[in-house]
Amino acid sequence: MAEAILGSLDVIKKVRVSDDGISIAEEQLLKTRLPMEIDSGAAVENLATAEDWRKALSRVVPAVVVLRTTACRAFDTEPAGSGYATGFIVDKKRGIILTNRHVVKPGPIVAEAVFLNREEIPVHPLYRDPVHDFGFLHFDPGAVQFLEYEEIPFAPEAASVGLEIRVVGNDSGEKVSILSGTIARLDRDAPPYKRDGYNDFNTFYMQAASGTKGGSSGSPVIDCKGCAVALNAGSKTAGASAYFLPLERVVTQFLRLEVLLDDNVGKHIDIELERGGATITVTLLIQDLHSITPNFFLEVSGGVVHPLSYQQARNFRFTCGLVYVADPGYMLSRAGVPKHAIIKKLAGEETSVLDDFIAVYSKLSRGARVPLEFLTYVDRHRSKSVLVTVDRHEWYAPPQLYVRDDSTGLWNVKPAISTTSAFSLSLFGSSNGEQQQLLSTYDNISTKEGSTVSVVNGVEKSCEGEATGSSGESVQASDAPIIESETKRRRVNNLLGGDGLANTDGTSDHFEHNIADNEVAEETVTIPASSASTAEHVIEPTLVMMEVHIPPSAMLDGVHAQHFFGTGVIVHHSQSLGLVAVDRNTVAISVSDVMLSFAAYPIEIPAEVVFLHPVHNFALVAYDPAALGSAGAAAVRAATLLSEPPLSRGDAVYLVGLNRSLQATSRKSVVTNPSVALNVGAADCPRYRAMNMEVIEVDTDFGHSFSGVLADELGRVQALWASFSTQVFCTL
Repeated sequence: MAEAILGSLDVIKKVRVSDDGISIAEEQLLKTRLPMEIDSGAAVENLATAEDWRKALSRVVPAVVVLRTTACRAFDTEPAGSGYATGFIVDKKRGIILTNRHVVKPGPIVAEAVFLNREEIPVHPLYRDPVHDFGFLHFDPGAVQFLEYEEIPFAPEAASVGLEIRVVGNDSGEKVSILSGTIARLDRDAPPYKRDGYNDFNTFYMQAASGTKGGSSGSPVIDCKGCAVALNAGSKTAGASAYFLPLERVVTQFLRLEVLLDDNVGKHIDIELERGGATITVTLLIQDLHSITPNFFLEVSGGVVHPLSYQQARNFRFTCGLVYVADPGYMLSRAGVPKHAIIKKLAGEETSVLDDFIAVYSKLSRGARVPLEFLTYVDRHRSKSVLVTVDRHEWYAPPQLYVRDDSTGLWNVKPAISTTSAFSLSLFGSSNGEQQQLLSTYDNISTKEGSTVSVVNGVEKSCEGEATGSSGESVQASDAPIIESETKRRRVNNLLGGDGLANTDGTSDHFEHNIADNEVAEETVTIPASSASTAEHVIEPTLVMMEVHIPPSAMLDGVHAQHFFGTGVIVHHSQSLGLVAVDRNTVAISVSDVMLSFAAYPIEIPAEVVFLHPVHNFALVAYDPAALGSAGAAAVRAATLLSEPPLSRGDAVYLVGLNRSLQATSRKSVVTNPSVALNVGAADCPRYRAMNMEVIEVDTDFGHSFSGVLADELGRVQALWASFSTQVFCTL
């Protein structure tokens, strides 16, 4: 298929091939406007009887098949998914089925043809046109053992206004449907389907009110002789209009200009045309459309990236070959890169083509966080920058390159990055000894059976499909943001020293003394006059904001969302290991990417889920204190846990948590019932729910989006203000 685009007002008069000087006789290529009146030939054809149609359909129906297709990956204009369509046999001997391009799809698919007698035969793509909506599938003719069928002949010249036709196919999933109609137009513009998907162009379509619906794509449009006059391609959902692709575009005949262009791909031709009454001559290079239609893609962290195709370049008004995101997958979607984005830079380096992207990505190590710059077609003049975290857990296979083999219809896979590249596994830095210490630490901090670890007025209730992690934004009582930020800044500056530089030896006597026994430092807390409480200032260095991402490939145990927020409290902090306690509505499963943001120090570091309590609503997350640096490790401290004496009715407590700006907020409350039996109902989909727990009830409702700890006035943690996920049945 060749490409030559001219202005809509240009009249082509002559075409000459300049390479060898061959002249083509002057030929007027403009087609006269198609008449809208019914011609006499169509009137004669419409005299067909019911018996004529019965005989024609008896030959046609066995040659029509139901196509079940599954797109394994999003690619170019088509998303991943499965569906039903129609095709019909055009070559019985070689086993060729004609259907639509949007059925064959440009990407990898698995498909099978279901014949009239329910025989199911595997098929694979043979050809898909780069522009027009037709393609071919191949099957083994010897595999059809129990059905007699004939191929359907073409008769594109029979199409005319007023011709009575039948559309035979899998309309609305009914396997065999026969819809009648009359061709009303031969010069209908190609129907626009989607702004960001496949659209045919540079051709006319036929239109008839046959009322076809989903599943009939690829159906033959036949006349009373049983010949295919057109190919059903689409319809209007809000009406009865159906749109047919003329078969001249398929295999039998081509317009003279198209034949000339196709025969001279890669050559220059001279075109003489008339513009505004003046005759001008232009020289054009004929380019192969298949060369700018990608036949390969890169799969990285569950996403699909490939060169921008001619179809999408036309839709988006971009240059062909740019790095195009067909499916963001896990890594890119986590960073906020949308579908259909154009990646311009990665790690500060230009990525104008896919090879550039692969070369830059191969230099990155697992867990690296690098900037990425991209464009979208809806905001094409403004670049956006995000921070991308390279998958460090091997949730997905290493980057792989898939290349289509048109001779077999299969996609061959090979590694996109060599094993000697910088892209290598970056393990979480804790030794075996530290892991043993982690397990023994859990034994020391785990609560006894029946202990009160959470309160009931903060139970998280959410509808299915929403992220239900606590956000920590709802309680803003009595905090002073300006004074709070100044106090935090002074604290960090003191840790860094007067010149703003951290100690380079990585140690601090004060730091070692305070964290060795996992205690809060005995120091005098200076509280501004407008501050809320002593507890807030004591507990703030022990709080972290936790952001949890779950890969789509690991949606286990009934997890209903991929992204959660919540507040955790540091329960252990030493030079080699840090532990954070958090509720299981924030950390639902261990297969998670966890990032910690500390209230005491402006830094974000990765963490690992090391323990999930099977019954009670808490989990433990481990982090590497070395990632904080000496100043950060000195600023962060573990909370003092006060399990005895247990809380009683009438005791005053302080709820302390973090908002999204990492500012501590607190509110004073009173315990109304220290031992309320918790009852969390079962969800439709089996998943974790807290059981056999007694929780604390307080006299103030802090909302469903807040989490943190309950502490006494000295900042000693007495309970975890946890979030519980329950299914709410919403009625409209």
